[in-house]
Amino acid sequence: MNSDRSQVADVVRRIVESSGEILGSRLALALKDAVPDWSAETYGVRSLREFILAHVPSVVVAGRSGMDVVYGPSASTPTDEVARASADVDRWRVWVSPNSPFTLAVKASDGGVVVHSRSSATPDDHVRLDPATTDEHRSIARDFLDRAPAGRGGTWSAIIDASDASWWQRWLDEVRAAGLLSDWNSFRHQALKSKLTSRLHDLGLEPSLAETALAAICAGGSPRAKKADHQFRSSPRGADATSVARRVAVRVVEQMGEQEIRELRLPLGLVLDALKNIKA
Repeated sequence: MNSDRSQVADVVRRIVESSGEILGSRLALALKDAVPDWSAETYGVRSLREFILAHVPSVVVAGRSGMDVVYGPSASTPTDEVARASADVDRWRVWVSPNSPFTLAVKASDGGVVVHSRSSATPDDHVRLDPATTDEHRSIARDFLDRAPAGRGGTWSAIIDASDASWWQRWLDEVRAAGLLSDWNSFRHQALKSKLTSRLHDLGLEPSLAETALAAICAGGSPRAKKADHQFRSSPRGADATSVARRVAVRVVEQMGEQEIRELRLPLGLVLDALKNIKA
């Protein structure tokens, strides 16, 4: 059984407080020892850093050591936390992710958009804008059904109406197999942008401020397959798994300290090939 988010957050806080400052790689190992079922995906985030940003406000990035992040206790104010979250998190990704630990808030006076934890209070002089819901994503998929291959409409409809959370991955598999993934990504992007426009106007913002907020949120959005494939934190399958594994490996290495990098065991031939490419 998975540990509660608050329990994991408390473990992270205690580890950091007892250490004063700690490398991200060391914190990840200590957290895994204390919470064996820990994984970022289980808790709806992409990384330990994102989990900390969303759920452990008492811990901040205190610096870097080589390619590794250093965490330490926070001395910041809630306003600082909002600013820090806004700088680190893609606003469009928050809007299109029903399971995101974040939400958006639009400043009523100028249309500025900030990101903050769903569990925290909306900042003063802001109106809350929660991410598009799973039901809204299902509705968009239903609108796409008229593009289903002959004889597959019923299957696609059943997938959309399925009650379990894995419907999204099955839907993507079907659309990809039909050669319509690019069409779906573009269709979905435009539909989500339209829903966002309506939602912003529903907040009672002045039209010009709603347009300012729309531009700020859409700045990071693009109808690419790699984004659509991960909005619901689905697990990679087949050939995609190898590509994802490579990206994960790169991210892990980026978080390692110098000593941990020195201890890596890599095939010498691949190292030489990489060095040639770097020289070129």
